[in-house]
Parts: sequence; structure tokens; C-alpha cells
Amino acid sequence: MHHAHNEPLPQAAELKALVLAGGQSRRMGQNKALLPVHGLPQYAYLLDLLSHHATAVFVSCKAGQESTYPAPGARYLTDAPETVGPLAGIMAAFAYDPRAAWLVVACDLVLLDHAVMAELIGARQPQRVATCFRSGFEGLPEPLAAIWEPNAVSPILKARAEGLQCPRKILMRSDVCLVEASDPLKLSNANTPEDLASALKR
Repeated sequence: MHHAHNEPLPQAAELKALVLAGGQSRRMGQNKALLPVHGLPQYAYLLDLLSHHATAVFVSCKAGQESTYPAPGARYLTDAPETVGPLAGIMAAFAYDPRAAWLVVACDLVLLDHAVMAELIGARQPQRVATCFRSGFEGLPEPLAAIWEPNAVSPILKARAEGLQCPRKILMRSDVCLVEASDPLKLSNANTPEDLASALKR
């Protein structure tokens, strides 16, 4: 498709961010979003971190859970109905603003920092469905440290119609930009108290 000389190239969508609070974790024995990892509850640490990289930051949680995550100035998006897991939060984000790109981050990624976020955003390819890190373990897309573009809406809805609710599988069958993290250990997730202890020792 030719762009006339006076026609600007399509702009990248505005980047908003979503912290997936998740809720009770059986393996951790407590709510991972509330773990005091960096001297703050983890969700509050991520809200602050992402506020430097996105125009607006939201906590994704179940209806009625907002008071569990009382960060000053926090904004909340309630999980999409009849959807389980992280996809419920991602769908709620696009329902709220389908024209935004959403930087989606899981609360159990306790080692994320400004360098990791800058790396992901620096590699962003807005014309793709998503830009995401390649997961260190199996080389698959990491959907919960990823920028989901507005282009993701239709693959999400198609997957949902087929009963597929796994964000990773949606990205695996979509046109995504896979980013190699310069420090893959920063993408470790803490699912158990042992994971958390070893992550923090670093």
C-alpha cells in the first residue's frame, strides 16, 4: 500500500500498562501481588515501575478486590466475565481501551526493572500482534511481560470463541516480535517462597 507523501505513517498506539494482580496463590501460600519484594507490595512496585514507561497504569483484579490493592492513585480494571486466568485481565484492558497498546506484566515477575522494560519497549514493533520476551525455558513467547497491540483484539476474540484461554498459545499462533532479554534471569517468576528467596538473593 502506497502512502502519499503528505500522509503520515501510522503512529504507534498509545502505550498503557496493566499489572495482573491475580489473587491468591496456592503455591506461594499467599497473594503474590502483596509480597513485599522491593520494600513495597509487589503490585505497588510494578505500578510505580510501569508509570515511567506508559501513559496510564491499571491494576487488573477480580470484582470486589480493589481494596486489596490500595496504592495511591491506583486505577482498577475488573476481569472480563466468563474468562479465567490472565486472559480475563487482558480482555478487560482491551474492552476499556481497544485503541491502546497494553504493556501487560504479571505480579510474580519479581525481578523486573527499568532496564528490562526499556529493552521491551525499545524493541516494540507496533504493526505486530505483540512484542514479547522469549521465555528462557522453552523459547516460547512470554505473554505476561509483553506489549499487546490493538491488533491483538481479533486473535484474542477468535481464540476465545474457540474456547482457548491461554495467552501464550494465542501469541504462539500470532505474528509477534520475540525479544531476547539481555538478562533472562530477570524474567524468572516466583511461584513459591523458595523461588522468591532465590530470586531476591540475586
